Amino acid sequence: MNRHLIYVLTLLTIGCSEKNESIEITKYNYPLDKLEDGKIFIYRNPKTLNQTYSESKIIEENGDKFILSKQYSDREKWDSSKWLIEGNKIKLLETYWFYVSDSLDQNAELIKGEILRQEQLDKGDVLEFRYKLPTNIYNTIKTKDQFIKDTVLVWGGQQIDCKKYIGQIEMKTEHTWIPFIGRKNKSVVTKYYGKDLGLIKYITDTRTGLTEWELIEVR
Repeated sequence: MNRHLIYVLTLLTIGCSEKNESIEITKYNYPLDKLEDGKIFIYRNPKTLNQTYSESKIIEENGDKFILSKQYSDREKWDSSKWLIEGNKIKLLETYWFYVSDSLDQNAELIKGEILRQEQLDKGDVLEFRYKLPTNIYNTIKTKDQFIKDTVLVWGGQQIDCKKYIGQIEMKTEHTWIPFIGRKNKSVVTKYYGKDLGLIKYITDTRTGLTEWELIEVR
């Protein structure tokens, strides 16, 4: 799984003008009051049986509450973030990416990202950010979602009310001072958000084909 796609696990996104607004928590996100002791969301690819993990926990600092989240697989760390809780809304304050120079390098470097955009609209949320790598390369991630329909999926042996979204994700690399060095990759993600569960299923469509992931456990 491409580590740049990990933010589709937590947010609905749709492109728009640059703003910095909080994002409302709805009944199709996992309830905040159940994150006090921390939760791990485990996703599995039904074909390969590979698993990924999204971990969230609420902490308190100087009277404010925050969500700390991190995403990883059995083989590597991906990213982490810190969100400020403002009533029934959250705002992304910090985002980090674990950068590894190549497949043989076992020492990941923690890169802090720059938050370019977060905004809530009728059909989704805006989230855009970028990381400056040690190689003088900027990685920028843009997202755009479209609400498709209300639907029902079976999860844990029960029918769950869901929202279905189709997301367009663009990942762009640019050299800091050589403008003609860079590339763009686009992918499509179909996402199902279950009531009081958050993301329970998603399917990525990239140049390498379709990959499906299902929530198998929350612990």
